[in-house]
Amino acid sequence: MNKRSQVILLTVLSTVLGLLTMLTVGTLSWSLVKGVPGIAIGVFGSIASALLLQWQFGSGVSITAAGIAAMIASYAALACAEIVPAGTIDWAISGALYGAIIGIPLAIVLTLPKVFFIALKDSKPRG
Repeated sequence: MNKRSQVILLTVLSTVLGLLTMLTVGTLSWSLVKGVPGIAIGVFGSIASALLLQWQFGSGVSITAAGIAAMIASYAALACAEIVPAGTIDWAISGALYGAIIGIPLAIVLTLPKVFFIALKDSKPRG
């Protein structure tokens, strides 16, 4: 796998892990995730997983992009509580779908500047 696709894949994975962290905590205890604390849990989970993946694979994760995308994805998942009963498995599934529909493309778009600079760095003549 080349460096550019690794950056995108690991950033998306970090975003999804942050979203799943928030959904898991929200299913166990809705009172912990309602409002801003839920968004913070999603961002914290995303940044923690991004740091872990960066430690494992080298500098291949855009931590900022993963955190921002997880923030928006967590907000979208929390907003699903307006439609389905909050803290239920139904909420977790619909929240995961809505959050992923918004979070994954956003993570890809926010990772593009890092991918561009990697491509630019690789194309420079050495010498």
